[in-house]
Amino acid sequence: MDINDLKVINDTKGHKEGDIALKDFTSCILKLLPENAEVFRIGGDEFVAFIPTIMDDRLEQLATTITEFFKARKTTYTVAVGWSLYIPRKKEKFINIIHSADSSMYLCKAIMKQQRVVNLDS
Repeated sequence: MDINDLKVINDTKGHKEGDIALKDFTSCILKLLPENAEVFRIGGDEFVAFIPTIMDDRLEQLATTITEFFKARKTTYTVAVGWSLYIPRKKEKFINIIHSADSSMYLCKAIMKQQRVVNLDS
């Protein structure tokens, strides 16, 4: 997950507002994810969640729910979400799962930017 425009918030409104956005995101995401999920901040505005025992269709639905939740709030930021499912029997390297989720998140981010351009042109 990536908080869109966190750098813009920090640069235009100050780091205190950026910290408020980070705290707000954290509070909301912990309510949206299943109770057994673990969330980690892996960069300035990027987070990863590990959710045991979740199926592919539910994971995709959860990603959409998170994205739509933050869009609907009309706050100073939105959230791009990507996802990938780790299947132990496939013996994939875990880093490849992270890269796949990251690619999915950047695709979500690109789609959101395109939608914003279309909405501005309308």
